[in-house]
Amino acid sequence: MGTRSLLSNRGMAAEREAGARKRRRAWGGVAILVTAALCAKGPGALAQELPPGVSPQEYTARVDNVWEVWIGLTPDGYADPDFETDSGISAEADMEYVLTFWNVGALKSGYAAATISRVYQPRNAITDIVVDDQGTNYVTIPMDLNRTVVTRAELSFSGGPEGTFSGTSPETGKRILGHIEPPAGGLPWSVVFTEGIQQRYLITTPEPFAGWPRCTGGGDSGARFSSISRIVEVFPDADPDAIISAKPSTVLNVCDHVVTGEESSAVISFSDLSTILMRAEAEVVIVAPPSESRGGTLEALGGRIMMNIQKVLSGEPIEVKTNWATVGIKGTTLVIEVSAGGEVVKVIEGAVEVTGLATGDTVLVSGGETVTATAQGISVAAPFDAAAEAALWEEDFGVGAEPGTEPGGGSSLLILLLIGGFVLVAAAGGGVAFWRARARAAAVEPPPPLA
Repeated sequence: MGTRSLLSNRGMAAEREAGARKRRRAWGGVAILVTAALCAKGPGALAQELPPGVSPQEYTARVDNVWEVWIGLTPDGYADPDFETDSGISAEADMEYVLTFWNVGALKSGYAAATISRVYQPRNAITDIVVDDQGTNYVTIPMDLNRTVVTRAELSFSGGPEGTFSGTSPETGKRILGHIEPPAGGLPWSVVFTEGIQQRYLITTPEPFAGWPRCTGGGDSGARFSSISRIVEVFPDADPDAIISAKPSTVLNVCDHVVTGEESSAVISFSDLSTILMRAEAEVVIVAPPSESRGGTLEALGGRIMMNIQKVLSGEPIEVKTNWATVGIKGTTLVIEVSAGGEVVKVIEGAVEVTGLATGDTVLVSGGETVTATAQGISVAAPFDAAAEAALWEEDFGVGAEPGTEPGGGSSLLILLLIGGFVLVAAAGGGVAFWRARARAAAVEPPPPLA
């Protein structure tokens, strides 16, 4: 039969959800999220890890299609998708996939359960189909038709806006994995399943995860500015209004945002000699800084950045998660940028694995290759002029990565940057205001869901 789009029918009510959280910038672009597994809280997290002011709330999410299907009916008008009752009554029905879960998940005892269901709404109870010269006729009878929910899979949700879903498909026995994705590319908050099933569920609950901080932490991250040009601002994730102008002596704390203004730039160096070069109108968040002994977590919320990531002794990667891809980095020099058509990863040196979140496909991207991730999937790795790309960064920053050398080890200028840093002349200019707003939710805590 056919399908219908929830987005078109509902006028994108979820845009209000995205609007309540999105940052008002002088610049546009699709947000990039750079997230490591270290930031995720597992199912065993304690209840006291809930952020202040956050209380349990049940969420509903739906696949953006409604299928028209044939089903059997029970004598009392409930859907019988497998025709098990042999009532002799069938019906046309609208069927959709629905996911229900609690925002806090396993962060609070009693709220980890999540359920994927098929929901049927029968139409026109039919007892016979007559085909004659006049065409096909359906013999219908009047009866109450009841909405029917059929459980497809029971899952567990780790909780929060960076939470993950896990479980086992009762139909195939395969593992099911999924994760939360924030608003991007015109889509609202979503749950994307990449293993076991391949589905995207749009969260229809108004303003999901309002009031949740992007990350929790504090204290010196060990990261420092190697270079500041023109307008560069810093503010903590928990207080977007506490904006300060960056100085070479500014201490960058865990969960700090760094924002470059128009015609501005910055270079951030970490204790393990990894660096991030930020072009104009870029924003990154230091969620968990990389170190010599472990991977880390960064978020890049816009603009173009070059990352020179050193190898970690433990072998842990830094996972770079964009809206439509996850990039695993181990000792790599790469560029991440966003355009209207999608997100682009360019590898100057080393190699990364890029997994498209829309399809779950993974592509190995080596030095001199690039991929683009979009809502439709991920492209195949294609060659690009890495030397020309490195030259652009060399021209703007005075440093670059020379193709054919180890990351951080082949360019004398880059070595100078990593060891001692360099200083660009800061130019005086007009200010660029960065206003941030975060919706806050204050809800009365409901009782725990029934087991």
